[in-house]
Amino acid sequence: PSKSSLDAAISSLQKLGAVSSTGENGKVELTPLGMHLAGIPAPPTVGKILVMGAILGCRSASLAMAAGMSAGRSPFLRVDNFPRRTDEESKEDIKRKRTLEERKDLFK
Repeated sequence: PSKSSLDAAISSLQKLGAVSSTGENGKVELTPLGMHLAGIPAPPTVGKILVMGAILGCRSASLAMAAGMSAGRSPFLRVDNFPRRTDEESKEDIKRKRTLEERKDLFK
């Protein structure tokens, strides 16, 4: 990896408290939190939520948050499993149909 990628990774781990830099030659050492995070097969932010939830006694809440963060998509996206009724056409549908009607000769 490039130097800038390594610096960005070290910086984010320092902000999480997983590593600390010593003054000598820019050495970076794992903190106790970093040791725990190294054993969790998850991104460091998710791992920190799990570790802190266990320490603070709110494991179920932290597990739910970690699961939401690991879902891979935004929890705010709407999944529409129910088709719209045909009598409730949106303005966009009406516009699309009108445009297709006007340009139907192009599709012959």
